[in-house]
Amino acid sequence: MCERQTLPVGVGMIVLLAGLAVAWPSVGRATILTFDIPGLIDWQEVPGAYGDNVTSTYDGLGYYQQGAGWTPNITVEYRTFDLSDNSTRNNKLDYWSTGFGDLEGIAYSTSQGYMGEISLVPEAGWSVVLDGFDLGGLGEQPDQTVRIVDESYQVLLDYSPIDIMGGGHNAFAPALTHSGTVRIQFGPSWNTGIDNVHFYQTPEPATLALLGIGAVAVVRARRRTR
Repeated sequence: MCERQTLPVGVGMIVLLAGLAVAWPSVGRATILTFDIPGLIDWQEVPGAYGDNVTSTYDGLGYYQQGAGWTPNITVEYRTFDLSDNSTRNNKLDYWSTGFGDLEGIAYSTSQGYMGEISLVPEAGWSVVLDGFDLGGLGEQPDQTVRIVDESYQVLLDYSPIDIMGGGHNAFAPALTHSGTVRIQFGPSWNTGIDNVHFYQTPEPATLALLGIGAVAVVRARRRTR
């Protein structure tokens, strides 16, 4: 019979953390905002809590599509603002059911000439990964501003100027990772709408280490019970 070998605790910790670092992105924790909200009709406000701390396909407020998991440590904020001075017109976006290209169920700015914004806000110890989003127009919308900024409104990615399709939709795949807030900004035509916002969360190094320490503690406790 072969003798069972046990790694020293220090080596085991390193192996465990390495395994977590490799495995975490593959299991992912992804949410897709589809703005499928029962009872919501054209012109109405997208509920401010839609997209917060998602852990299932339905949270009592609206429906979500699942990437490879969920985003329990991320909240979502909505805003309509003036691009010229970043002043807020109101902290909301409105909903429209169809007609924005080939998209169904979109969010758009509440006023013509103002930008729409969706912010993904992670809890401490977590990073946001913005995988993608779609934009469609109520007719073609030329020379639109589409960009991604951080919590301090510093530009991370800028697609501007860009013509937004009216017969189909524009698909964006930034695959951007950021340890703070990620804001998607689009407009200023309110005939430009956003859909299928696909994002997930990953732990920052300190959080990953704590997850590893917790796992090691569980292993030690099980060994003691034996």
